[in-house]
Amino acid sequence: MGLALKTTSAHKILIEILVLVASVLPKLEFLTLGLRLQKATYDIDELASAIAPFSSLRFIELESVYGLLDFGPGNERTLRDSWTNLPVQSRARAESGLLLLTSYLVKKARSLDSVYIDDVGYEPDNSSIRSQSWCLRGWLHVLNSNRDVGGTLEDFYRAPTAQ
Repeated sequence: MGLALKTTSAHKILIEILVLVASVLPKLEFLTLGLRLQKATYDIDELASAIAPFSSLRFIELESVYGLLDFGPGNERTLRDSWTNLPVQSRARAESGLLLLTSYLVKKARSLDSVYIDDVGYEPDNSSIRSQSWCLRGWLHVLNSNRDVGGTLEDFYRAPTAQ
């Protein structure tokens, strides 16, 4: 059984909807969260905690989630080395942030086996006023009983766009 939620809801409403859906559909195995039109931000721990009650969830697809994530002070320390001198919307920064979110999700939602990421953003180009867009897509999987995450997010670069 699967469900796709495409929402423009505010932060607290989405979290409440997820908790409600988890209680009403306990056998849900596949969930898609389409967040392309969202304006709210989500603490990664709070978002992972809202997914945790899905006791049968095996797969989740996240669309356009990176730009909505708040990594909080503790997580920024975890990512500091990999984020040194990286612009906020850079592909490398997005990839490490999405890996961290996935790690949180699989540790909180213990039935979760895999996470599919579909995300886009812009890579700032310091040599001109143009930016290179990036698109990260791919499956990340639970590798072992420690709930470590592995997999590859492929880079689908698009033509540069003027700003």
